Amino acid sequence: MNKMFVALILAILVFITVPVKADTVITEVAPCVNGFHLEDAKGIGVARKLNGDLIVYGIAWQCIHCGECLVTENNPTFFYKPRVGVYATKGWADSVVGGVMSLWTNAYGYEATNRLPGYRFR
Repeated sequence: MNKMFVALILAILVFITVPVKADTVITEVAPCVNGFHLEDAKGIGVARKLNGDLIVYGIAWQCIHCGECLVTENNPTFFYKPRVGVYATKGWADSVVGGVMSLWTNAYGYEATNRLPGYRFR
């Protein structure tokens, strides 16, 4: 058999057998070593659920203290202070390529104001 075909079949089997955790709606912020997450904008962010469904496409952020990654629907640092909107978070980025941060997580939420409790944006 072709080695590429065997590798493809094994990759599919691994993907199928990986258990997908239930969605986690964020109700409280994971603590940061500094007490609050100070987020720096890193570029474009894409967050997907572990099953591949899109959660949010927006702004990528990373905490300068602990490295936690966050993707928000809007940029709350703009002068007109838009709502944060849909957001997703994870302790690290799965990949950062060419200014695009990718997160695969089931931890996400929605914030209707321009502030996210436990986070500061700069």
